[in-house]
Amino acid sequence: MVTVDWEPYYASSLDKGGVYTEIIMTAFKRVGHKATIKFLPWKRALKYVAEGKNDIVMGAYYNKEREKTYLFSDSCMTLHSGLVAHKNLGITEYKSLKDLKPYKIGINRGWIYSPEFDSADYLQKDEATNQMVNIRKFFKRRVDIIAITIEIFQYEISKMRNHDMSEVVVLNPHLGEKGLHLMMGRKIPDYKKIIADFNRGLKEIRNDGTYGSILSSHGF
Repeated sequence: MVTVDWEPYYASSLDKGGVYTEIIMTAFKRVGHKATIKFLPWKRALKYVAEGKNDIVMGAYYNKEREKTYLFSDSCMTLHSGLVAHKNLGITEYKSLKDLKPYKIGINRGWIYSPEFDSADYLQKDEATNQMVNIRKFFKRRVDIIAITIEIFQYEISKMRNHDMSEVVVLNPHLGEKGLHLMMGRKIPDYKKIIADFNRGLKEIRNDGTYGSILSSHGF
Protein backbone atom coordinates (compact mmCIF):
# COMPACT_ATOMS: atom_id res chain seq x y z
CA MET A 1 0.00 0.00 0.00
CA VAL A 2 1.05 3.59 -0.58
CA THR A 3 -0.24 6.89 0.75
CA VAL A 4 0.78 10.37 1.86
CA ASP A 5 1.59 11.52 5.42
CA TRP A 6 -1.74 12.78 6.78
CA GLU A 7 -1.60 13.37 10.52
CA PRO A 8 -3.28 12.56 12.84
CA TYR A 9 -4.75 9.61 10.91
CA TYR A 10 -1.72 8.15 9.15
CA ALA A 11 1.92 9.16 8.81
CA SER A 12 5.38 7.61 8.97
CA SER A 13 6.06 9.52 12.20
CA LEU A 14 3.04 8.16 14.10
CA ASP A 15 2.91 5.11 16.37
CA LYS A 16 2.00 2.06 14.25
CA GLY A 17 1.63 4.43 11.30
CA GLY A 18 -1.39 6.09 12.90
CA VAL A 19 -4.90 5.00 13.84
CA TYR A 20 -6.10 4.53 10.27
CA THR A 21 -3.06 2.46 9.31
CA GLU A 22 -3.55 0.16 12.29
CA ILE A 23 -7.23 -0.33 11.40
CA ILE A 24 -6.31 -1.27 7.82
CA MET A 25 -3.49 -3.61 8.83
CA THR A 26 -5.69 -5.31 11.43
CA ALA A 27 -8.55 -5.84 8.98
CA PHE A 28 -6.20 -7.39 6.42
CA LYS A 29 -4.54 -9.59 9.05
CA ARG A 30 -7.95 -10.83 10.22
CA VAL A 31 -8.59 -12.37 6.78
CA GLY A 32 -5.08 -13.72 6.25
CA HIS A 33 -3.46 -10.96 4.20
CA LYS A 34 -0.17 -9.28 5.10
CA ALA A 35 0.03 -5.60 4.15
CA THR A 36 2.89 -3.12 4.13
CA ILE A 37 2.77 0.66 3.83
CA LYS A 38 5.01 3.18 2.07
CA PHE A 39 4.53 6.95 2.36
CA LEU A 40 4.88 8.95 -0.86
CA PRO A 41 3.68 12.28 -2.30
CA TRP A 42 -0.04 11.97 -3.04
CA LYS A 43 -0.02 12.28 -6.82
CA ARG A 44 2.84 9.78 -7.09
CA ALA A 45 0.90 7.30 -4.93
CA LEU A 46 -2.12 7.61 -7.23
CA LYS A 47 0.05 7.18 -10.32
CA TYR A 48 1.92 4.12 -9.05
CA VAL A 49 -1.28 2.27 -8.16
CA ALA A 50 -2.98 3.25 -11.43
CA GLU A 51 0.02 1.84 -13.32
CA GLY A 52 0.15 -1.35 -11.25
CA LYS A 53 3.51 -0.58 -9.62
CA ASN A 54 1.80 -0.69 -6.21
CA ASP A 55 -1.43 -2.37 -5.21
CA ILE A 56 -3.46 0.00 -3.03
CA VAL A 57 -3.80 3.69 -2.20
CA MET A 58 -4.60 3.88 1.51
CA GLY A 59 -6.97 6.66 2.52
CA ALA A 60 -8.95 8.18 -0.35
CA TYR A 61 -12.30 9.84 -0.92
CA TYR A 62 -14.66 8.36 -3.49
CA ASN A 63 -15.60 9.95 -6.78
CA LYS A 64 -16.89 8.52 -10.06
CA GLU A 65 -13.83 9.51 -12.07
CA ARG A 66 -11.50 7.59 -9.76
CA GLU A 67 -13.72 4.51 -9.97
CA LYS A 68 -12.64 4.04 -13.59
CA THR A 69 -9.09 3.32 -12.42
CA TYR A 70 -9.50 1.97 -8.88
CA LEU A 71 -11.84 -0.32 -6.97
CA PHE A 72 -12.98 1.20 -3.68
CA SER A 73 -13.30 -0.62 -0.38
CA ASP A 74 -16.08 0.02 2.10
CA SER A 75 -15.65 3.23 4.07
CA CYS A 76 -13.14 2.77 6.88
CA MET A 77 -13.68 6.12 8.64
CA THR A 78 -15.87 9.22 8.22
CA LEU A 79 -14.47 12.77 8.06
CA HIS A 80 -15.84 16.22 7.22
CA SER A 81 -14.64 18.49 4.41
CA GLY A 82 -15.23 22.18 4.88
CA LEU A 83 -14.06 25.75 4.46
CA VAL A 84 -12.11 27.63 7.13
CA ALA A 85 -12.01 31.44 6.91
CA HIS A 86 -10.22 34.21 8.76
CA LYS A 87 -12.68 35.49 11.36
CA ASN A 88 -12.04 39.13 10.44
CA LEU A 89 -13.49 38.54 6.98
CA GLY A 90 -16.83 38.81 8.73
CA ILE A 91 -18.44 35.75 7.14
CA THR A 92 -19.77 32.69 8.94
CA GLU A 93 -21.87 31.02 6.25
CA TYR A 94 -22.72 30.98 2.56
CA LYS A 95 -25.94 30.18 0.73
CA SER A 96 -24.20 29.36 -2.53
CA LEU A 97 -20.56 28.78 -3.44
CA LYS A 98 -20.93 31.79 -5.73
CA ASP A 99 -21.08 33.91 -2.57
CA LEU A 100 -17.38 33.07 -2.14
CA LYS A 101 -16.25 34.43 -5.52
CA PRO A 102 -14.53 37.50 -3.97
CA TYR A 103 -12.20 35.35 -1.86
CA LYS A 104 -9.00 33.46 -2.64
CA ILE A 105 -9.42 29.84 -1.50
CA GLY A 106 -6.47 27.56 -0.78
CA ILE A 107 -6.78 23.93 -1.89
CA ASN A 108 -4.51 20.88 -2.02
CA ARG A 109 -3.38 19.81 -5.48
CA GLY A 110 -5.04 16.60 -6.68
CA TRP A 111 -7.52 16.39 -3.80
CA ILE A 112 -11.30 16.17 -4.00
CA TYR A 113 -13.68 18.03 -1.69
CA SER A 114 -17.21 17.83 -3.11
CA PRO A 115 -18.54 17.53 -6.67
CA GLU A 116 -19.96 21.06 -6.61
CA PHE A 117 -16.83 22.66 -5.15
CA ASP A 118 -14.43 20.70 -7.36
CA SER A 119 -16.27 21.81 -10.51
CA ALA A 120 -16.70 25.45 -9.41
CA ASP A 121 -14.28 27.00 -11.91
CA TYR A 122 -15.58 30.47 -11.09
CA LEU A 123 -13.91 30.38 -7.65
CA GLN A 124 -10.41 31.75 -7.05
CA LYS A 125 -8.60 28.53 -6.13
CA ASP A 126 -4.95 28.62 -5.13
CA GLU A 127 -3.19 25.23 -5.13
CA ALA A 128 -0.73 23.99 -2.51
CA THR A 129 1.36 20.82 -2.66
CA ASN A 130 0.10 19.56 0.72
CA GLN A 131 -2.10 20.52 3.66
CA MET A 132 0.67 22.10 5.77
CA VAL A 133 1.71 24.40 2.92
CA ASN A 134 -1.96 25.30 2.56
CA ILE A 135 -2.29 26.08 6.29
CA ARG A 136 0.91 28.15 6.32
CA LYS A 137 -0.32 30.18 3.34
CA PHE A 138 -3.59 30.73 5.18
CA PHE A 139 -1.94 32.15 8.29
CA LYS A 140 0.42 34.27 6.18
CA ARG A 141 -2.75 35.80 4.67
CA ARG A 142 -1.89 34.64 1.16
CA VAL A 143 -5.36 33.08 0.97
CA ASP A 144 -8.61 34.13 2.64
CA ILE A 145 -10.15 30.69 3.06
CA ILE A 146 -8.87 27.13 2.91
CA ALA A 147 -10.71 23.98 1.87
CA ILE A 148 -9.64 21.22 4.24
CA THR A 149 -10.76 18.28 6.32
CA ILE A 150 -12.03 20.02 9.45
CA GLU A 151 -10.64 17.41 11.86
CA ILE A 152 -7.20 17.77 10.25
CA PHE A 153 -7.26 21.55 10.59
CA GLN A 154 -8.25 21.32 14.27
CA TYR A 155 -5.41 18.88 14.90
CA GLU A 156 -2.79 20.99 13.12
CA ILE A 157 -3.80 24.25 14.81
CA SER A 158 -3.69 22.54 18.22
CA LYS A 159 0.08 22.10 17.69
CA MET A 160 0.70 25.77 16.86
CA ARG A 161 2.03 28.21 19.42
CA ASN A 162 1.03 31.43 17.67
CA HIS A 163 -2.46 30.57 16.38
CA ASP A 164 -5.68 29.04 17.68
CA MET A 165 -9.29 28.44 16.68
CA SER A 166 -10.39 31.84 18.02
CA GLU A 167 -8.85 33.44 14.90
CA VAL A 168 -10.91 31.45 12.43
CA VAL A 169 -14.42 30.35 11.61
CA VAL A 170 -15.58 27.10 10.02
CA LEU A 171 -18.11 28.18 7.42
CA ASN A 172 -21.59 26.71 7.28
CA PRO A 173 -22.48 24.49 5.60
CA HIS A 174 -19.68 21.93 5.40
CA LEU A 175 -18.71 20.84 1.91
CA GLY A 176 -19.67 17.33 2.89
CA GLU A 177 -19.23 14.25 5.02
CA LYS A 178 -16.85 11.80 3.43
CA GLY A 179 -15.89 8.19 3.91
CA LEU A 180 -12.20 7.34 3.79
CA HIS A 181 -11.56 4.25 1.64
CA LEU A 182 -8.86 2.05 0.19
CA MET A 183 -8.45 2.28 -3.59
CA MET A 184 -7.08 -0.82 -5.31
CA GLY A 185 -5.68 -0.66 -8.82
CA ARG A 186 -7.76 -2.53 -11.37
CA LYS A 187 -4.56 -3.80 -13.01
CA ILE A 188 -3.73 -5.90 -9.94
CA PRO A 189 -4.56 -9.64 -10.23
CA ASP A 190 -7.49 -10.71 -8.00
CA TYR A 191 -8.20 -7.09 -7.07
CA LYS A 192 -11.91 -7.79 -6.55
CA LYS A 193 -11.23 -10.71 -4.20
CA ILE A 194 -8.66 -8.77 -2.18
CA ILE A 195 -11.05 -5.86 -1.61
CA ALA A 196 -13.89 -8.27 -0.76
CA ASP A 197 -11.61 -9.98 1.77
CA PHE A 198 -10.66 -6.62 3.26
CA ASN A 199 -14.31 -5.56 3.57
CA ARG A 200 -15.04 -8.80 5.41
CA GLY A 201 -12.13 -8.23 7.80
CA LEU A 202 -13.19 -4.64 8.41
CA LYS A 203 -16.73 -5.74 9.24
CA GLU A 204 -15.43 -8.38 11.65
CA ILE A 205 -13.21 -5.99 13.62
CA ARG A 206 -16.05 -3.49 13.84
CA ASN A 207 -18.46 -6.11 15.11
CA ASP A 208 -16.17 -7.61 17.76
CA GLY A 209 -14.99 -4.29 19.24
CA THR A 210 -11.43 -4.36 17.88
CA TYR A 211 -12.09 -1.27 15.74
CA GLY A 212 -13.24 0.74 18.76
CA SER A 213 -10.27 -0.44 20.82
CA ILE A 214 -7.86 0.77 18.13
CA LEU A 215 -9.54 4.19 18.07
CA SER A 216 -9.28 4.46 21.85
CA SER A 217 -5.62 3.41 21.91
CA HIS A 218 -4.79 6.34 19.62
CA GLY A 219 -6.87 8.84 21.58
CA PHE A 220 -9.91 8.98 19.28
